Amino acid sequence: AGPEGTVGAVVHPWDVGVDVGGAPDPSLNRIRAPIASVAPAGSSLRVRIGPLVAEVPADGLGGMDLTAGRVASATFAPEATRLVPLNGAGPAVPPGRAP
Repeated sequence: AGPEGTVGAVVHPWDVGVDVGGAPDPSLNRIRAPIASVAPAGSSLRVRIGPLVAEVPADGLGGMDLTAGRVASATFAPEATRLVPLNGAGPAVPPGRAP
């Protein structure tokens, strides 16, 4: 069981992948939207797609064109998703663990 009441879903940027084509992996969650922004972050790029931010290695893009306005997919594994309470109660505590 997770947090009760109203919750939000959080995915760390390093757990989000970016894809601009190809067949989607059915085991991953996917949000398809225009790229809102691309910003350098050290040796990585932070790419905002819809409500998600992906942090991807700049040298691992394989020539992928990540320009603002281009439709792309942000992908992430279901187990990378964290639920957080939005009712002002503090961080969610897994069952069986003391706060």
